[in-house]
Amino acid sequence: MSTNPLAKSKLSRIDQFLEIAGWGTIILIWGNTLFHYSHLPDKIPTHFNFAGDADSFGHKGMILLLPLIATLLFIKLNAVTKSPQKFNYPIPITENNAEKVYLYSSRMMRYLKFILVVIFNIIVFKTIEQAQGHSQGLGTWFLPLVLVLVLLPLLYFLVKIVSASNKSD
Repeated sequence: MSTNPLAKSKLSRIDQFLEIAGWGTIILIWGNTLFHYSHLPDKIPTHFNFAGDADSFGHKGMILLLPLIATLLFIKLNAVTKSPQKFNYPIPITENNAEKVYLYSSRMMRYLKFILVVIFNIIVFKTIEQAQGHSQGLGTWFLPLVLVLVLLPLLYFLVKIVSASNKSD
C-alpha cells in the first residue's frame, strides 16, 4: 500500500489537449477500421517483423482486435493516471514535492497513452494499406519511430520528476 501523500491538481491546457487528442484518436482508429473493413480482402497482415515486413496473415476480422486493444489499454491507463500517488517513484515523495512529481508523472502517462493509440492507428492504417495492395509492411522507419516516441519522453519526464524532487528538498 502506498504511503505517498495525496495531492490534487487541475488539468493544464497541455493535459486537457492530451486527453482530448487521445479520445479523438480512439474515435479515429475505430472510424478508420470500420470504414475500411468491408473493403478488405479475407486475408490481411496480422504480424510484422522487426524490419516492418508482414510475416503472418489471418482473417480480416483480426483487424478489429487492434482498435479493441488500443481502447482497452487507453481506458486502463486513463484509470491509472488518476492515482499518481500509487506509482512507484525513483525518489521519495514528500509533502513538498508531491504536487510537482504527480503533475509530471500524470502528464507522462497522458502522453504515453496518447502515443500508444497513435502507434496503434499507424499499424491499422499500414495494415489496411498493405491488405489493399497500396504499400508493403510498416516500413523500416516504424520501429525506430516507436522507440523515439516512447523512450525519449520517458527520459524527459524522469529527469523532470527527479529535478522537481531536488528543488523541493
